[in-house]
Amino acid sequence: MWELIFMCWHLAPCSHIISRGSLMFRATILRMTSLEIVRKKNIERNKELLKKLNIDTLSDLAPARSVNKSNKKAKPRTKTKVDKAVPIRRSKRLSKDPEYDREKQEEEERAEDDRLAQEKLRELRLSKITGDFDIKDLLADPKLGVLLQESLILKSSPYNDALTNEQVENHLQDSKAHVELSALRGFSTKTGTNGNTRTVKGGNFRPNCLDEFGDFSRASLHSVTDPSKTKLTPQRITSLLLHPSIIDRLAFAGDTNGNMGIWAIDQKSEADDPVVVVTKPHGRTISRISDVPNKQTHILTGSYDGSCKSFDLSKERVLDTLSIRDEFEGFLGISDINCPSDNMLYVTTLNGLFFRHDMRQHPKEARYKSLVRLHDKKIGGFCVNPLSEYHIATASLDRSIKIWDLRGGKHSNTSDGLSSLHTCGEYNSRLSVSSVDWNSNQRLVCNGYDDTIRLFDILNRSNADGGSARKPNLRLPMDGENLTAQHVLKHNCQTGRWLSILKSRWQKEPQDSVQKFAIGNMRRSINIYSENGAPIANLAAPDIMTAVPAVVTLHPSRNWVLGGTSSGKVFLFN
Repeated sequence: MWELIFMCWHLAPCSHIISRGSLMFRATILRMTSLEIVRKKNIERNKELLKKLNIDTLSDLAPARSVNKSNKKAKPRTKTKVDKAVPIRRSKRLSKDPEYDREKQEEEERAEDDRLAQEKLRELRLSKITGDFDIKDLLADPKLGVLLQESLILKSSPYNDALTNEQVENHLQDSKAHVELSALRGFSTKTGTNGNTRTVKGGNFRPNCLDEFGDFSRASLHSVTDPSKTKLTPQRITSLLLHPSIIDRLAFAGDTNGNMGIWAIDQKSEADDPVVVVTKPHGRTISRISDVPNKQTHILTGSYDGSCKSFDLSKERVLDTLSIRDEFEGFLGISDINCPSDNMLYVTTLNGLFFRHDMRQHPKEARYKSLVRLHDKKIGGFCVNPLSEYHIATASLDRSIKIWDLRGGKHSNTSDGLSSLHTCGEYNSRLSVSSVDWNSNQRLVCNGYDDTIRLFDILNRSNADGGSARKPNLRLPMDGENLTAQHVLKHNCQTGRWLSILKSRWQKEPQDSVQKFAIGNMRRSINIYSENGAPIANLAAPDIMTAVPAVVTLHPSRNWVLGGTSSGKVFLFN
């Protein structure tokens, strides 16, 4: 080290030729030398202190190790076999347990049996109900729209009955329905007369004591009970009827599920609710409800299930009236019915056929070959001439209206081999025609999907205020497209999928002798027009009647109008 210091000092005079880096190296060496000197001094001082304490090294300060006198060998550790932990819940599928396969197969079989049972039950509910019953046997649940005694009527086992889990609720509904049904008893004794109604057929009589707009200007909703609670059917209403009686009035409504609700208009329950009895006489849509002339206690119904039923309100019985089948023994849906006399029934079908049936004769099943072909497509509605039951008018999906003479000879000119009748009037529309109706003053009203209401004068009277004073003759026009509308009204008829088809209906025997018809309005109201197309009234209740009253009907003689909606509710304007 001293040699290094000497060499550094020896080179000091030559600093003018030493670079800057060399100077830094020199300073570092000098700093290390001073630290080394201090370190050596500390070592010498520590040695002196140890000598004074008679300690040679630091190892003498460590505690002495205790010598283990026992040289016992440790016992060898034996390995214990540890079993794998079994999970608390173990999948039978993963463990490939044969019991799992058996349980799975049984579960699948039960699910398949339930599915088949439900499918069979749905088919039974859609099938027609054959036989004669008491009205109490056909009572239905007002919410679900199924028979309360379904297992007995449809011959289905209680296991397949969808209402098995609701037997208590059904019992309560059954008891309530029987109480309300008792309110209809004695109806026949109170409806033996129509009161002081007057029937005016044909002619041009107009009373001087009554303004034709007076009654409807004061019309309001029936308010014996809350109008918003009058629900007659569980599903969408497709047909309505106001019974001709004026004492203890009754209203009937049919829906898409085959249910028919009966409303005692002028009565109310102890809870101030409307008195409504819901029955299920059919398996499919009830297309029409009709009264029977000279039999006020009888009501007829026609359905898409291919059957007609007769309700005897006095005896509380439901009787089979007619059943129609096609050539393959399948049902033929009935689209409309009319009863021109107390024993005669006219029927049209969904595929354009027509049939006349005498309700006194047997059998009650119509043979396919006895049907008459009127149209190639569905007959949406038809009507009978009030002055002659041998003339009918039909409205069809084939875009035509035709007038037929039932007395003419039948001729076979159809592809299916069925006979047809002689036409004595026809009108072709741009789109399908939904309905046609005939009044006692020989006027036809029809409406269809061309958004028009058309009024035809069958007798072609020249004056527009009601025709000549002569007695109307029944000589109808000859063949060909010879019907011309005297009045055409614009009216929105685009109901769509969720509404029933709009159909215009005449008042049969107006007491005020003012010929008028009613039709539902897509703006949630009911329109009333005269036979000349003049608007008489627009009946609406925006706060209560919040749905479109697509199905409407008029009381045969009084100015009472009933409208039905898709929710099953009805609204009566008095």
